[in-house]
Amino acid sequence: MASHKIHNSSTLVFLAACTIQAPPYEAAVRNSQQIKCEKLPDMQVGEVSSQKQHTSISLRGSAMKSPVGNSYNEYLKQALLQEMQAANIYSGVSATIVSAELLENDINIAGFVTGNGNISAKFKVVRNDQQLFEKVISHSIEFDSSPTYLTLSLLQ
Repeated sequence: MASHKIHNSSTLVFLAACTIQAPPYEAAVRNSQQIKCEKLPDMQVGEVSSQKQHTSISLRGSAMKSPVGNSYNEYLKQALLQEMQAANIYSGVSATIVSAELLENDINIAGFVTGNGNISAKFKVVRNDQQLFEKVISHSIEFDSSPTYLTLSLLQ
């Protein structure tokens, strides 16, 4: 199966009428370095919920499933855990809890030239039942979605 590097370290992957699995999340070194610079307290991961069931992303007739519990909520929860562990701030008994609500997780490759991906989540940090932080964080990406690429998945 061929793949090609495209803008922002993404790879377009296209498979007709089948199910593919999203790549596993890998904590980024730059994220853990930034977290360490912030000198954050130990934290644990709370619930990751959503109003909509985020089990797959439709890609031109194919479905891209989460590699974690068939749920992108669980995928995001695992990503938070990995980032905390990489930065050495994870503690399963910490009073500081990070939770999230996955608001949007979609990739649109309906166009034959340009595709886009969008993710949005509301993050909350609570310590001893007191809310310390709440913010919606969103990210969008545009990429070449021409049929010459064979598969779509985001790399590290």
